[in-house]
Formats: sequence, structure tokens, C-alpha cells
Amino acid sequence: MCGIASIWFRESVPWSFRKILDVMFKWAEQRGVDGTGYVLLRKHNNRYTIEKEQRWIESYSQIKNRVLDSFPFLQVGDIVLLICRAAPETEPLTSETNMQPICGENVVLVHNGAVSQRLVTEERNRNHYQFRTSIDSETIISAYIRHQRDIKRTQEYLSGGYAYIMVDLLRSQMYVVNDFKPLATGYIKGLGYI
Repeated sequence: MCGIASIWFRESVPWSFRKILDVMFKWAEQRGVDGTGYVLLRKHNNRYTIEKEQRWIESYSQIKNRVLDSFPFLQVGDIVLLICRAAPETEPLTSETNMQPICGENVVLVHNGAVSQRLVTEERNRNHYQFRTSIDSETIISAYIRHQRDIKRTQEYLSGGYAYIMVDLLRSQMYVVNDFKPLATGYIKGLGYI
């Protein structure tokens, strides 16, 4: 299973933000060592856009300095979604193509778990969304787009075992979703939402 995390620097960006990110990556790596990735979202003209996305096919501990050095200086309002991947036996090997975060149709996703293979096949056969990867996680974005960006209808449709963090860039909306998988959230006054 993958390790996923997110931080929204809503109130401030501490000078030690790389240390905060390091802790988050280290915790995520306890769940996955097959790849490392993140996306940085920044608000421009009252709308979030992708400022930077990075993916590596090495574990975080192997490339820690490269990962942390790749971050530009962050700004108040920035959102970082990150993942340390654990490639399941049912999916292709980790590659930069088959690595999260997944960005498509103005939606960004990091996902832990599995989506029902029946739904993966069903969504890939519908031809309403262009898949960029071969991993089941992207089925969540496809289902969300097909259900007109309605998270309630999307969740009623999806089946599997998962936790995910998804940002709809068009709506400036973040969804933090889980079934029975542990997914901790919190707000740190003076910093933001983790």
C-alpha cells in the first residue's frame, strides 16, 4: 500500500518547510518504497494551478536530497500532495508514467489502496476520459469526471479499499476520502491543514 500525504500552507510557510516535508515523506515511505512523487499547487488569479510536479522511481530515502532540493520556495496558500508508492502485484512496474500524483482534466490525485477491477475495466471502456497511466488509481478521476465532478455520486459508484486526496482545480476544492483505511487529518493553527 502507498503512503500519501498533503499539506496546505494556509496561514504560513515556516522557514523550515523542507524539514516538515521530510517528516511527511519519511512517514509516507513506511508504506511504500517503489517510487516517490509530489505535486505543488499554487493559486494564480483566485484559481489553483499545477506549479510543479515531480516523480521518481526510487524510494524517498535513496533520493531525499534531490526531492527536497527540487522544491522551490513555497508561498502562503500553496498545497503539496505527495506519495511514496508501493507497487501492487496486479499492476505494471513503477515507471515515471505509472506513478502518482496523477493529473488529468484539472484534477490532481494521490491514492492508497485499490479500486475494483470491474470498475477499472468499465471506466477504461467508456472513452469519456483519456487515461495517462495503467494504474487503477486513475479510475477515481475518470469516475469523478463521468459523474460531472459530483463527489457524492462518485463515491456511491466506486468500490474497493482506499484512501485518497484529490484536488479539483476548477472548483478549488480538496477532497480527503477514505473507506476504513486510516487517514489522519488535522489543522495546525498558524500553519495550515495536514
